[in-house]
Amino acid sequence: MIYVYIPSRLDRELIPTCYDIVAKASKPQDLHIVVFNQDRAGDTFFQEQFPEQVLLVNVDYNKFSNICYVRSLANAFIEPEDKYFLGIDSHMRFDQDWDKILIDNLPEKSVLSAYPPPYSKYGETFPTNNQHFTNGFSSDPKRKFPFVSKILPREQDYEKSTFSGGFHFSSIKWLTDVGYDKNLCWKWEEIDLTYRTIAAGYNIVNYKHTPLYHLYEKIDSRKIEDHQEKFLTNCDEAFERKLNSKDIESINNYYDIDFFKFIVGMLN
Repeated sequence: MIYVYIPSRLDRELIPTCYDIVAKASKPQDLHIVVFNQDRAGDTFFQEQFPEQVLLVNVDYNKFSNICYVRSLANAFIEPEDKYFLGIDSHMRFDQDWDKILIDNLPEKSVLSAYPPPYSKYGETFPTNNQHFTNGFSSDPKRKFPFVSKILPREQDYEKSTFSGGFHFSSIKWLTDVGYDKNLCWKWEEIDLTYRTIAAGYNIVNYKHTPLYHLYEKIDSRKIEDHQEKFLTNCDEAFERKLNSKDIESINNYYDIDFFKFIVGMLN
């Protein structure tokens, strides 16, 4: 059973995403999907609008502004039958048999994660190139995290990756071993997930064919409210305390870089 957790905020792409993930699965009966939908009162979705594999949780979007807190609620919906975990955004499309591709190509104690290639809300065709994006590395500490994206050579199956909040697939044990830090905000989310995943002994890798697509275009119905800015100062302080209180040697060794240098670059 694959447990799929989808946080959504004012996103009209949510329902098409849910139908596509079910329609393209080789074993749709083995999907356990939970949607945590943040929406306006009086403008929410209904359970009957979704495939039968989906459990819909509606909340007021003004009361749940922190994406890391929303992601952290995923642990509350774990079922005994869940063997794998897929965390995605609410604006995605999928290749046929995406579930089999991910399961068959998940190395032991690893997380498959990357920035997937794009799809368009205007109906353009998906990229035909199966060399999907992964996260590479740059010596420039001022680059934003994750590190600069690049494409895997066809002859190369895997490469070390940093953590992408919009797509990560692993065993269900990753969710209980690592999971999400509810005290952080989106500004530090992917750095924190990378740091703690490596520290817990997991590899973060990208497979050369990521069988899903992400919408990077701006959607008018999705927006970040100004009041979310109040979380950022607390997030900064929480993450700095975390870095200062733990040994980061493990992540330095994993990537063969001075990881803290990239953090300092971002703080600057």
